[in-house]
Amino acid sequence: MVFVRHIIKQDVHMTIKDLRDLLSHSMPIADETITLYLELLTVQYNITYLSTYTIPQLRAEGWGAVQCSFTNF
Repeated sequence: MVFVRHIIKQDVHMTIKDLRDLLSHSMPIADETITLYLELLTVQYNITYLSTYTIPQLRAEGWGAVQCSFTNF
């Protein structure tokens, strides 16, 4: 069951299971949960962030794959 959903990016959501995992010890935090909170902070404080996929993608595919994330900066 979906607990909360991003207003624009409907595929970014947090389920009841994600919330339960967030409150449990030794459970990993879902990327979508982190992304949802980062999006909320972005709107509230007018900041930017890197996706949780940036570092793994950089390691796997190199600079060319993530370069577009830095074009505006």
